[in-house]
Amino acid sequence: NSIGNAKVGIFPCKLTYAAVNDINYEPFPVFQAYAAYTDYLDTLNATYLNNTKTAPTFILMEWMAIDGRHPLADVPAMWLSMYKWYDTYLAEGEKLLLKRRETPRFTDVIAISKKNYRKDATIEIPESNHPVLIRINMRLNTIGHLAKFLFKIPEVKMSLTVGDYGHSDFRTIPDVLSDGLVINYLPSNLEEVDLLFQNTALQKMSALKIIGKGRRFYQDDIHVEFFVLPDLIIDYKTIPAITDLNVLPYQTLYAIDVINGQIVHQTTELIKISQQAEVLTITGWAVDSAGENLAGGIYLEIDGKLYLGQYGHDRNDVAIYLKIPAY
Repeated sequence: NSIGNAKVGIFPCKLTYAAVNDINYEPFPVFQAYAAYTDYLDTLNATYLNNTKTAPTFILMEWMAIDGRHPLADVPAMWLSMYKWYDTYLAEGEKLLLKRRETPRFTDVIAISKKNYRKDATIEIPESNHPVLIRINMRLNTIGHLAKFLFKIPEVKMSLTVGDYGHSDFRTIPDVLSDGLVINYLPSNLEEVDLLFQNTALQKMSALKIIGKGRRFYQDDIHVEFFVLPDLIIDYKTIPAITDLNVLPYQTLYAIDVINGQIVHQTTELIKISQQAEVLTITGWAVDSAGENLAGGIYLEIDGKLYLGQYGHDRNDVAIYLKIPAY
């Protein structure tokens, strides 16, 4: 009823909503975001959203991606246009309904630095309470051109340092990294997207590194540029330090599912991690079982050191198994 006959886009890819609902569906030029895997295609969708005459009034948004990718980092230019022109109109379950703004959220994009880095370097993200945009130009080397011609380049990943200790890794498409990604307040779920539209963030990225088997197919030097959006100031709300929290007198439910791609079984088997691994990635779930709700966040203790984990992704399988929808 709220949408009426207004044009509706669907992001990132679940077009079945248009088939089973009476909506005025308006497809993007590349209508499934994961298929916009080049600079040209990503910019095509971004230009479409920047144009008042073509952009849909609403966008139905979910948090989903393929092949371990990040739905926003998949299409940096398109996401920047969504951030610029849309707000949350309705949040319900695992979906956001975005509505186009009358005026853009920001207008200025100011360059603050540019530098060449070794492709295996850790790149520090400039500290700022404004959104920081990064553009990365990676070029294939001779072996890379040959591999791309004969078959394909193995996966390239981006490893983000969250705060001081946490890490978030996802597969990335090097061809679109030059389009410009809002990196320091990059959301990791729909809740954080909604908060960013309200100029609020729960986590801040402090550094990044390009990793993955495909990295060796690119030239040794990569060109990196940083920009800032000075019109916006983000209220960064940190999770309390664990030393400031009280220990509860009961245990809760949690599980570790995967460590560096290896499935963890509830046995005494050892998980062997290659010394060549550049990062240690642990995934699983944890809840506040006494309150039958989500926790406020998680810390992991490894070798006596605490690391802040990334928390908040939907786990429908856990909710179904434990019969508690809040999970």
